[in-house]
Parts: sequence; structure tokens; C-alpha cells
Amino acid sequence: MSMFISRPSEPRTVLLWGDRWWFAGTGHSKQFADLTQAVDLLVAHYASEPKPVRIRLLFQPDALQTVAVKCPQGDRATLAAALAGEFPALANPECAWSHEPVLSMGGDFATLLHFETQPGLLGLATRLAQRGLAVDSAWPLATFLHTLPDEWSDSGAV
Repeated sequence: MSMFISRPSEPRTVLLWGDRWWFAGTGHSKQFADLTQAVDLLVAHYASEPKPVRIRLLFQPDALQTVAVKCPQGDRATLAAALAGEFPALANPECAWSHEPVLSMGGDFATLLHFETQPGLLGLATRLAQRGLAVDSAWPLATFLHTLPDEWSDSGAV
């Protein structure tokens, strides 16, 4: 008796930029008025796909900010404790945030901090999951672009 084991499908890459969904490899986009409509549009786009559909979400809404900051060398909890006074979103469990690797900058340490100024990503991912679209990962657009070495210029600048 042979058993057929199917490989999980590759995640579909979609970009939420401002008030539009952009679909990898198609050049097509769909505009939405709010995140509730964004969920409906994405679910409709993948309606014919077997569920669950795995999503790699490039997340660049208007409410996502990126700032360069001096910070302590440490893990996520250390950064949250040190920077939440200046960036309250880091203490808000409804707001998503991330950071680039902490690098030494001449005796100090610094990182790029990505954070939502208002909640969005966590609720969006939850509503998508309830409708059969599983967000495997979410990336700020700049971070994702930096992971594409084939796209780097000769200088390495992004």
C-alpha cells in the first residue's frame, strides 16, 4: 500500500499597501475602504482556491510607521520595555510591531522599529483565518524587499 503525502502549498504573496491589495505576479490591485472590506476582497479573490489558503502578507498600510532608533542591545521584551514610553504602540497588545536586527553604531546600538499607530494587522489576520486564509507571515514592505538579494543594486542599497 502506498501513501500519497501532498506537500503544503506555497503561501500566496499579497501586498496590502495603503488602501489596496496587490497580487504577486498579476499586476492587479483592488482598492478597499477599510480593513473589513479588505478581508472581503481578499476572500473573494481566493474563493476558488482549496482552503486554507496560506498567505505571505506584505503589510504597508498608512498606519504602519518605521523609525530609526537608538536602543539597548537585547530581545523583543527588552526593546518594548525601553522604547514603550516613546512609542506607546509597543505596549498595546492590539498593535503589531517588529524591529530589524539591533546593530552596534559606534558604541551605541540602533535598529529600525516598525509599529502600527492604530490596531490593524492582528484583527485582519484573525478575520482572514476565520474565512479560510491563513496568514503564515507578515512583513513590512521594506524588510521583505531587503530579503531579495537578486534585486539588490551593485552597491547593495535598497
